[in-house]
Amino acid sequence: MAAPALVHLTGVGKRFGAAQALDGVELALSAGRVVGLVGPNGAGKSTVLKAILGLVQLTSGSVRAPAAGAAAKIGFVLDPPGLDPAHTVRRHLEIVRLTAGASRDQCARLSARCGITGFAAQRIRTLSTGQRQRVAITSALLGDPQVLLLDEPTNGLDPDAIRWLHSIIREQAEKGAAVLVSSHALAELQQVADEVIVLIGGRVRFAGPLTTLLAQRDVETLEEAYFGLSRQPPDQQPPDQQPPGQR
Repeated sequence: MAAPALVHLTGVGKRFGAAQALDGVELALSAGRVVGLVGPNGAGKSTVLKAILGLVQLTSGSVRAPAAGAAAKIGFVLDPPGLDPAHTVRRHLEIVRLTAGASRDQCARLSARCGITGFAAQRIRTLSTGQRQRVAITSALLGDPQVLLLDEPTNGLDPDAIRWLHSIIREQAEKGAAVLVSSHALAELQQVADEVIVLIGGRVRFAGPLTTLLAQRDVETLEEAYFGLSRQPPDQQPPDQQPPGQR
């Protein structure tokens, strides 16, 4: 039995003035699945995440997703993370905890799991990029969200921290969350993604299982598949592409 889709984008279009950021985007995010969102700069990846969060007014189409905010149905990390530099880490997490309805014990356990307890008293402005990323990821996980959206989550992370992040992502999927990871780090993304969406010029060029993409391109890596697909004219795409979660 297919896992339920927690997020649907149907025919989503978004224009910024004369620029078409998204054009007829169709996708679905299913419970228990990690979906990688890839594409060049300016492809519309961040706009997709903001559309799911309700942060942009659509030109066309519709989005169905759990409500963000109260009860933390959606956890997210945008690039760059929205952290007040004047707050201490502890103060920031207390604000997020209250918004998400999480307990102090849950916050303490998650802080330890995410490796931020040692610098909780520091102001965010004093943190390294990697430390800020850990704080942002911790914030996104408070409230045990049904949907987790991550925009370039490995920025500033060293190899050990990237391995930690991969384990966090898989844990969330195993708990039943739908996880969408937008990233340029294709080799890292291949290690955790069940499905892939390739977005080029605001249009979906592929949406489906990673194994299907690799088989169609007759390659072994997501990087090879992506570059081969990105050089292929849109009218030569396979006709049977479906949004993840719709198989």
